[in-house]
Formats: sequence, C-alpha cells, structure tokens
Amino acid sequence: MKRAHLVRDIQALDQRLTAQLEPFQKSSQDSIRSLQSLSPWWLVGSGLVAGLITGRLGLHSAYAIGALGFKTQPLIHTVIKQWTGTTSG
Repeated sequence: MKRAHLVRDIQALDQRLTAQLEPFQKSSQDSIRSLQSLSPWWLVGSGLVAGLITGRLGLHSAYAIGALGFKTQPLIHTVIKQWTGTTSG
C-alpha cells in the first residue's frame, strides 16, 4: 500500500470514529449539566443513602439491585415520559 492510500484510510476511520463518538459526548455533556443543576446536598445525601443501603444489604445484594435498576431503566424512563406527557428525551 502506498502512503497516500494509508493516509486516506486513516482519515476515513477517523471520520467514522468521530461520528460514532458524538452521541456519547452529547450524552455525557447532558449528564454533567444535570448534575450541575442539582444541589450538592442532594448528591451528598444520595451518596450517604447509597452507602448505608450497601452496608446494610451487603455488596452482592446492592449490586443485584443496581443491576436490576439498570436493566429496567429504559422502561421506567418511558413510563415517566408518558405519565408526564413529555415527548423529548
């Protein structure tokens, strides 16, 4: 392969990766904005509650509950959107 052909291949891959990365960057920026809008006391309080629950249930049980919540999150999100009448994500 010639150098020019390799450069074109690398540029094509770079453009494809950039296009694939954009949704993740937007999602992370949205998450950061959401966290910045919360009061620090909510973050500290929820961390404290999560720590207490983890200590009380044990790490394995807390992990199982978290995994279940992660799996049901899309369903819960859809139900909340329908309940509140919002259509944008």
